[in-house]
Amino acid sequence: MEKFLKEKLNQLNYYALLSLIKENNIELVAAKILGCMGLTTPERIYFDENKLNCFHPSIVYFAVLHEIFHYKRIKLLGEPYFVLQFSNSNFNEFHRFVVNEEILADRYGRIMFHKFNKTKFPIEYTQMLDDEFNSNRYKAVTKQMFELFQNTGSGDFKKLYEQFIIK
Repeated sequence: MEKFLKEKLNQLNYYALLSLIKENNIELVAAKILGCMGLTTPERIYFDENKLNCFHPSIVYFAVLHEIFHYKRIKLLGEPYFVLQFSNSNFNEFHRFVVNEEILADRYGRIMFHKFNKTKFPIEYTQMLDDEFNSNRYKAVTKQMFELFQNTGSGDFKKLYEQFIIK
């Protein structure tokens, strides 16, 4: 994964990103992922290199920062907190939680992108989920996640994540 990122992000401040990854002891793993470019678990971050390769380097850089935020947040608040949130049986509360986490990850990604590259990452390239229209459109994604979590049972994160990763 490191070789892929170094080649893909050679026009950006790759070494600042690498330092952030190393400072936080984050393991990046290449994997084929259903539906998304990256997936953060309490142990590591998975990225689908084939999907990432289709995007401009700045979007890939931002996506890595976005997932780093999720990783750091899981470490800060603890896995039990996320199990509790993801196990919520109320869809609207679940949706609000997921949207809020995505908004925070996008903000972190933009702040760190600017800090590392001295240029702003366009907000238009984020999910812009603080916009009600976009948040409502995102309900299709959170509904699918919600159903998966409800069917997984007892907040088994590992079992849930395995459904998204194709070995």
